[in-house]
Amino acid sequence: MSQLQQLPKFTEMFKPFLEEYADEKEHTIFEIEEHLAKYFNLTEEQRHTIKSSGGERLFLNKIRWVKTHLTMAQLLEKTKSNCCIITIRGKEVLQINPEKITEKFLSRYDEYRESRGWCIRYERRWAMPNKWTFQIQPIAEFLDQEIEGFTVDAFSGQSELADLRNDLNPASPSQHHMDAIEFLKTLKSNSIDTVLFDPPYSPRQLSESYKNIGKKVSKEDTTNAMWSKAKDEYARVVKLGGKAICFGWNSNGLGKNRGFNLERIMLVPHGSSHNDTIVTVERKIKELSL
Repeated sequence: MSQLQQLPKFTEMFKPFLEEYADEKEHTIFEIEEHLAKYFNLTEEQRHTIKSSGGERLFLNKIRWVKTHLTMAQLLEKTKSNCCIITIRGKEVLQINPEKITEKFLSRYDEYRESRGWCIRYERRWAMPNKWTFQIQPIAEFLDQEIEGFTVDAFSGQSELADLRNDLNPASPSQHHMDAIEFLKTLKSNSIDTVLFDPPYSPRQLSESYKNIGKKVSKEDTTNAMWSKAKDEYARVVKLGGKAICFGWNSNGLGKNRGFNLERIMLVPHGSSHNDTIVTVERKIKELSL
């Protein structure tokens, strides 16, 4: 049996992981890793097995998954990067002392089902159209509810909402004025809490945006492949458990194939012959090799 097969499944770690927070103190995942390695009697070789895709250690990656699921169910609360503390709900679960904690057990909580995409929230709010998406009132209110932590926007336009912003237009109030994909490539993987994806919605809008800054649109700029590459980079930089908030004329978002589950959709009709603006919120629940 390989070292990979001998590692416990991440679902087998739910209960012992939560029990490590029974003292009601803040702990890092690295502290928990030490305790769980002893709990499961892992060897140093097992602990340091690297994922087949390279990079992070497999056991630590499984532990990050456990933390994500327990925080989605609100049994733990994230206090800062890599740190958590037990919640009232978490203490109640320990008092119940189930034989084991499974995904089915966690699914009793609405927040967990919503985070897994098992319960998508829909809403529809009318508003006048606006060239600048984030100035549309229902969308501004929506973002105020949904944005969490450090936020990045690679197509920021005139918005100053995100902490780190990029836009090709040198007149925009962004810190960077690069090609969006090249900008995203400068960011570390799994480093961002929330990303905003609000690119031009059509070749016509893209052409107008380029024309305004004296740039010509190439055939490659308008292909689906280009937007797919941008989505790949967005998916790469979002932390496990982080959010992607996407805007456009469809509800595709970053998608399940990039490890995201859909949590919320808002339709914003603008009347007359205008297309609705569609806003989606997705949470990263899997880390995939793209």
